[in-house]
Amino acid sequence: TTTFGGQPGQANAELLTWQSQSQMTFHVTDGLALERGVFDVRITNPQDATTTSVGALAIIDKPTVEAATPGIVCVAQADRVITLTGQEILRVGDLSAQAIIGDKTYAVDALSDCTAIAHAGLDAELCATATVTVPAGDLTAAAHAVAFQNPETAACKSAPEEDNVNLLVVNPPEITGAQPPLICTDEMERELTLLGTNFFTVDGALPTVSVAGGAVTVDSVGGCTAVEVVGLTVENCTELNIRVAQGALSEG
Repeated sequence: TTTFGGQPGQANAELLTWQSQSQMTFHVTDGLALERGVFDVRITNPQDATTTSVGALAIIDKPTVEAATPGIVCVAQADRVITLTGQEILRVGDLSAQAIIGDKTYAVDALSDCTAIAHAGLDAELCATATVTVPAGDLTAAAHAVAFQNPETAACKSAPEEDNVNLLVVNPPEITGAQPPLICTDEMERELTLLGTNFFTVDGALPTVSVAGGAVTVDSVGGCTAVEVVGLTVENCTELNIRVAQGALSEG
């Protein structure tokens, strides 16, 4: 039980103020260390008469971010939908938590995996999944910290330094050359190496390649550097070793 005293020197008296005979305000601070839950509020006047409002105050924890899926995206050419999972993602009436990715703030498209807060006078729920759309070109290539900002009156923000969830944004692949630069596929299948930047592999999945609509098989990658993405094995490579089927390409 937390008490707000009505006289100087009593517990938490500095956190209680009166506006009128029919209104008073108590201030909830971090220092009170109130636990998560729904609580009754009881008022006792100097004559020891009391009144209790059952389940009048709901307290929630700050939100947390557990994962971003996919954890690696390219937004240079198209919008991307990101699914964020976590805890204590709040909706109150028409207001929902916002997602913060890097220095950008995004409205949540939808919330799911939700549980109503057991407060009779409150239309609110806590959710575990949110989807967010990142517009094309809105984020630069970098690892961007992900956070949630809950709405008022429970406007706590998650702690990215504790959650350690990032969204890795990468640039589109760029081909700078091919070795050999000249081939003939009339008589047999041919192998060649494409040179460039931002050839990414994700959990062993290789990039795909098309050459004028012809049949091309990607055999392997080279010149790779490991990239840290939580929950994924990612490499950034500079070479793609491919095979072009016999007769797949016309002269050009």
